[in-house]
Amino acid sequence: SSWLWRGEFRADHRMLLRQRQAWTWNENRVDISLAHRSANAGVYANAWFRHLGPSLANTSEGLGSKELVHPYNLDIREAYAEVYGFVSPKLDLKAGRQLLSWGTADRFNPTNSLSPFDLEDILDFGRLSGIDALSLHWHFNHEWSLQVVATPLFRPSNMPIGYFSGLFRDVIDLPGSRALADYTDELLLPANNPGESGSAGIRLRGFMWNADVSVSYAYGRNTLPLPGLVRLSPAGEGVSVS
Repeated sequence: SSWLWRGEFRADHRMLLRQRQAWTWNENRVDISLAHRSANAGVYANAWFRHLGPSLANTSEGLGSKELVHPYNLDIREAYAEVYGFVSPKLDLKAGRQLLSWGTADRFNPTNSLSPFDLEDILDFGRLSGIDALSLHWHFNHEWSLQVVATPLFRPSNMPIGYFSGLFRDVIDLPGSRALADYTDELLLPANNPGESGSAGIRLRGFMWNADVSVSYAYGRNTLPLPGLVRLSPAGEGVSVS
């Protein structure tokens, strides 16, 4: 067995031709993967090194920070270890950050309910974020298998950035001549412990009648934010929303 390296460079730049200053996406990405597999175990890691978007510096002092002038980030997409034939020859164990992609459709999979959505690039339909999890996969035969997954911590979905950053933000229509003077929100997240933010799922999948079939159940939280309470209060000639 040997280590397998894979690398890819991608430059992705988009603009709207009918609008001024209409660069909607600027990304230079180095995609690196590392894998090693033996007869009984394997490891895999995938990371993105990226220069993403225009300069974020909005003051003269900010020009002294390369992180603002040339924004970049490191995104560890996956990093896990596998054990094949764990306890039983038909049982595999996977632990670490992984993409739990449940469903066989090309893009939209309604049964994908454990891995959070990665909506950073809203035009990259179906992208998921890796989540730290423990997965047991029992293979009955070549066509049927049962998977049980447990995740100790909650990870919310990230929202779009750049030109489409306000896509999921509600437009608030106020009566009469009232204007929106101020807007604040508070994100309520579960406590950072397995009892409050842990989730689990089970899936039976197989192939029959020339089609992929699966039955799954997930216990967890919605990874997209949902409105719970809205307060309106007078603010001069306008309205403050929180």
